[in-house]
Amino acid sequence: KNEIAVHSAENDVLYAAIEDVDAMKTYMDADNNIRWCEGDQVVAFLETSLGLRYQIKDEYVGNNSGYFSQVPSESSGDIGAGTELKHNIVYYPYSSTVICEKSGPHYSLSVVLPSEQNYAAESFGNGSMTMVAVSEDNNISFKNVLGGIKLQLKGTQKVKSITLEGKDNEKLSGEATVTAYTDGSKPAISMDPS
Repeated sequence: KNEIAVHSAENDVLYAAIEDVDAMKTYMDADNNIRWCEGDQVVAFLETSLGLRYQIKDEYVGNNSGYFSQVPSESSGDIGAGTELKHNIVYYPYSSTVICEKSGPHYSLSVVLPSEQNYAAESFGNGSMTMVAVSEDNNISFKNVLGGIKLQLKGTQKVKSITLEGKDNEKLSGEATVTAYTDGSKPAISMDPS
């Protein structure tokens, strides 16, 4: 099961632990253990549609669990209000453009998947593994939204870039809707084909 547990300790702190250390973000060390990396950020909708930014605390970088602190808003003095939600919804990686809405018994998040991703040698690039979590309480478990691609290149040539294309011109990046289910089901993703 590919999950990360997040617990709200205070209004400005979230706790996240990687439960399945074999399968997901944020980076992989030399022993194939998954660790939080410097600068990891999430957007948290804590019973409201107003998204808040949280970042891993420095002392937990390199661990498979740790606390995230709320990052103050860049626009000081602004007060925001969102629609009340029954659940806590958390999305990785952070983006100020993520929108969360209630959609029947589940939640829809409007996101943008980047057209370019940078990868680290024998690991994942920061922010490359999209995840979402939903919970009625402060015990939140992330689930992967997308899969990853593992490249095993051999030889002495340097690779500057690799281009992936969707079958029959399917979109692989751009505006998307992530559906986060309240019943524990795996999240779904859809993209407008145009």
